[in-house]
Amino acid sequence: MRLGRRALGAAVLVIAAACTPPTPPEEPTLAETLGLPSDTPLLDVACAPVAGVCTSSIQAQVDAVPAGTTAIVRVAAGQYRESVRISAKSVHLVGAGAASTIIDGTGLTPVAGSTRFGVVVAQAPNSSVRRLTVRNFSAMDHDHFRSALRAESTAGVVFEDVTVADNSYAGIGLSEASGARLTRVTAAGNDAIGIAAYRANGLVLTDSLVAGNTDTLRYQDEQEQYRESAGFKTTESHNVLVTKSTFRDNGSTGVWTDVGTTDSVISFNTVVNNKWHGIETEISDHITVANNTVLHNADGTSTFADSRHGILVLDSSNIRVENNIVRHRRGITDLGWSQALRLAETEFRPVHPAIGQPPTDTVGVVIVANTVEELAPTGSVLGFYDALGEHGAIDMLAQADGNTYRRATGALLGTDSTGVGTVAWIGFSQDNAVALAQWRAWRCASVCREQASTLGGL
Repeated sequence: MRLGRRALGAAVLVIAAACTPPTPPEEPTLAETLGLPSDTPLLDVACAPVAGVCTSSIQAQVDAVPAGTTAIVRVAAGQYRESVRISAKSVHLVGAGAASTIIDGTGLTPVAGSTRFGVVVAQAPNSSVRRLTVRNFSAMDHDHFRSALRAESTAGVVFEDVTVADNSYAGIGLSEASGARLTRVTAAGNDAIGIAAYRANGLVLTDSLVAGNTDTLRYQDEQEQYRESAGFKTTESHNVLVTKSTFRDNGSTGVWTDVGTTDSVISFNTVVNNKWHGIETEISDHITVANNTVLHNADGTSTFADSRHGILVLDSSNIRVENNIVRHRRGITDLGWSQALRLAETEFRPVHPAIGQPPTDTVGVVIVANTVEELAPTGSVLGFYDALGEHGAIDMLAQADGNTYRRATGALLGTDSTGVGTVAWIGFSQDNAVALAQWRAWRCASVCREQASTLGGL
């Protein structure tokens, strides 16, 4: 049977239509990738380099955004020598990548009594800084967490895929900045603090790297500044989440919740090779420290001699330490103590201008399901210390059970203060069964319900 030309043509059209590939979906606009309406205004900054430095002004494009509106300022790859301030508008500053778009403070003169910041977001809610580097900015002084990338008096700020490196004093600073979210940030080589958060309620830090901050040589003559330094530090902040991040090789403490930090979580982090404490809660309440790996911190190489620990709970209440791996290699059992896990109280604290008289009692601490190891034969796995000699394990602990303790030959299971300048040795026997039985029979036996833990050697 022969097909007519009309029927044959129709068949060809059907076959051709069937073979035509589907139209691919349109790529989302930059605005849509940022979760903004597709028609959000977009302003571009081209580099226009001279001698390797961009001559175009980022600040000029930020200033071109009308007050009270929202816009994207897209910054091309290149090195920019300027400071940028976003204020009274919602601006999303987006680079071409942290390795490509660099805001560099080299050669910029610090401002006396203030700071030469890199990028500051002030009273600019829901703004963001993404995909760029801020480096080499210097402060005239080191008060008030002066920082290179800063959010202040604002809400909902996002810092994402940014590197903040080699700055003085702090890398990233948050001051009265609620609801901030820091994702995939790198804070490295800043001379005092990697990330500082003051009254940063609802802060989330995730998938980030905080490394090599706090220059111990610089602070040999500035001990108080050194003692205030950290890889990451919060003060007077609530509902903070620090998770899935790495804190390593900082010259002071890795992660530190300080004065008035409450209802916060430190979880699923790696905290390694920090010279002071690995994780510290100080004058804090209701902090959960869970599922972290805390290795080889407080290794005795700090510039300043003082007690240093893997995890330290100091003058804090209702702290839950759960399911962490804590490995400590330079423990010293004496009144200067350095332990894998320590609970302590100070003798006296001055009145604080924001919270009044700080507490000096450590109470309600729960330690469950951790693996805690002391690798030094001169150390102890656990330490309980009150400078006044009034409180010990029975007063500080609400519960301690289901932990796996391991110790090197010669190390103690625990030390407990029983009076001013007096220490009781817990688990001094090198027979692990005998040592564990002594711990269970210690003053906290009925209170701490320490029944399911185990003790082994290394």
